[in-house]
Amino acid sequence: MMDEQRKERVVEFIAEKAAENENVKRVFTAEQLYNSSIDDEWMSMAKNGFHHAESGDLVFVLEPGYLPKTTDTELSRKGTSHGSAFNYDTHVPLLWYGKNIPQKEVYRKIDITDIAATLAHLLYLQMPSATTGEVILEVFSNE
Repeated sequence: MMDEQRKERVVEFIAEKAAENENVKRVFTAEQLYNSSIDDEWMSMAKNGFHHAESGDLVFVLEPGYLPKTTDTELSRKGTSHGSAFNYDTHVPLLWYGKNIPQKEVYRKIDITDIAATLAHLLYLQMPSATTGEVILEVFSNE
């Protein structure tokens, strides 16, 4: 019991120190992600990428534009990692093409999990039991 309490204190201490870094937007402990009922956008994203048995004790969300690097080279100062939760890293154009799919442009947030739900609907398949996304209705509507 004492070792577990000590570990919790160390994790909390590191989380507090990490949160003081100007390049760190948010810090979550495994305990917060696993047990907290308080949800905000950042916590939800961290929870979605968190696996209680295999993830670390802390999850950091870095500030926009901050890209961690292990070496300072010319190449490491260019581009992005596509690993942040910000729009410049997560926005990907989505193209649907085929018979009876209307031509249109959609300007709303679509989650990546919506793709599986839409494909299942498009192919007349039963929705997979673990599906969390919603069907992208614009793919089927001429309106």
